[in-house]
Amino acid sequence: MTWLGACGIITQNFRFLGRSNGKKTGIHRYSATVLSAEESLRREGYYEFCGWKAVCMEGRLMDYSGGLLGRAGGETLPIREDGQDSGMRSVQDLEAVINEGIRVALMEESSDQSLEVLLEHLGKALKGDRIYIFERNGDGCDDNTYEWVADGVEPEKDNLQNVPPEVCASWYRDFSVGGHIVIGSLEEIRESEPLQYENLKRQGIYSLVVVPLYDGKEVIGFYGVDNPPVKSLEYASNMLQTAAYFIVSSLKRRNLVRELQKRSYNVLHALSVDYLGIYQVNFDTGECETYRHSERMGMDWASRFGDGYQAAMEWYISRYVVPRDQDRLLAVTKRDYVLAQLRTKKKFSVRYQVKDSPSRLKHLEIHFSATEKTEEKHCAIMAQRDVNAVVEQEEKYKLEARQSLEDILEGARTGIWTIELEEGCQPRMYADRTMRILLGVPDEIGPEECDTIVIAGMGGETIAAILEAAPWTRQDKLLLLQPMTGAPRLRQWLQTHGYVVEKETLAREGNKLYSVWTVRGGNMPPLSPAELWAGVDGGDPLRPAYLSSLLEKAEKALRGHLTAQKPDQAVITYLEAVLSGLRKMREEWKPNDHSG
Repeated sequence: MTWLGACGIITQNFRFLGRSNGKKTGIHRYSATVLSAEESLRREGYYEFCGWKAVCMEGRLMDYSGGLLGRAGGETLPIREDGQDSGMRSVQDLEAVINEGIRVALMEESSDQSLEVLLEHLGKALKGDRIYIFERNGDGCDDNTYEWVADGVEPEKDNLQNVPPEVCASWYRDFSVGGHIVIGSLEEIRESEPLQYENLKRQGIYSLVVVPLYDGKEVIGFYGVDNPPVKSLEYASNMLQTAAYFIVSSLKRRNLVRELQKRSYNVLHALSVDYLGIYQVNFDTGECETYRHSERMGMDWASRFGDGYQAAMEWYISRYVVPRDQDRLLAVTKRDYVLAQLRTKKKFSVRYQVKDSPSRLKHLEIHFSATEKTEEKHCAIMAQRDVNAVVEQEEKYKLEARQSLEDILEGARTGIWTIELEEGCQPRMYADRTMRILLGVPDEIGPEECDTIVIAGMGGETIAAILEAAPWTRQDKLLLLQPMTGAPRLRQWLQTHGYVVEKETLAREGNKLYSVWTVRGGNMPPLSPAELWAGVDGGDPLRPAYLSSLLEKAEKALRGHLTAQKPDQAVITYLEAVLSGLRKMREEWKPNDHSG
């Protein structure tokens, strides 16, 4: 049996809280091996495990203020800060903080945003005033390129550009032999490093930890934290050194993206005049005025437009365009669609592939641009462009970027799922190399060949988006879903998209309840508003507590809408129905005799 899983970060260890004869048996550890469906369901711990979010967190919990919580006897306890926490501040704690930081960083769209989010996460976790990245520039000076500051702390980034090399010369000497910088008191360097002393004193820094950033054996800069608690300097040092690999990888990825953008611009600029044909078309009369025409096109658009624009376009598509692109190109070149797009965008283009021909054309783009006559006379500029060289370059750059990203993620022990969405094409979902390694899935096995899929630790809307991109999951697949938020919307989406929730099992972690769903393709009966919130009663012993927590949320939501300046009566009516149904469920609940 092959397993397919999805969560924010998958690390080397999974933790489950098992049961035996109704009693907790403690923490079980599994190295990067996912249980089979039968095994997970056979263990009663399946519904009592620490929550899929805890899988990513190595059994530690992270609050949103950046504080790390440990676990002891099933309760959450704050990490001690009295210097006696050598056992608590272990490698697992560092991994928990850094994994959570990487998880939220990878959710950002760009490397710049990822670095900013990660710095904020580390800065709060280390309780520093400021955390920053410096990079060596082409002149041998240092530039402060990224910065996060705590509330009430003045930013220094703009003041720390092109810092002369002599200011940090002693630091770089230490970096060159594998050292890093820990200053417990600024007065320690007053005599030995007067330039650095004055620089740090001006910024109000009295302690710091700085670690180097290496690209191979070359020091490319450094990053550090200002004014962390003195008793936490060693902890800060360990954390910064551990996260340095991801920082460097993100910088390299940023540099690669910038280079690819520069290359793409150069290629597009060079090919900007490489149009095979340019025409002005009247969509109503079919009149076509030719501005440029190439014999490589193999047809004369002006003569074909005698039968009207739509007939000419349909003839061209059926004769020259490859079958897989025909329906999509027909849809986006229809008269009404083109005019609607030009009213809002003023110009747009569609890329497609043509059949083999003596002219060796392969990838083309058809461009539509609005003119001053578009609104009044339904005229537009239509152009066709040979983009074969552009596509080849883009594919090369995509491969380079993907390989670089996979190298980055493999070093961070982080896997990702990719969902490709292209207008007119079937969505495709696949795992990267690292995800396959972590899941133990061979390269030759595609997502569609898996029979059990786990999607956990995500919002309901995200889970729905993943399933929408993988419609094959409705076909003889077992789905184990665990939404962190948006459960009502996910149940409704499943109901209307050919899935049925066969069973919902509740799991408790501390004071929080999680709902784990067993789902397959099929027809689900209509659900009431309350059932969209709570699911169908299966006699789970934790259901009364679950219903109470949902009632509290629904009551809070209703109060908010009732006191709004412009109350939405439809929403109020819906929430009242939810509350009524939840109260009835709680009153009528009976434990399942076979619930264990």
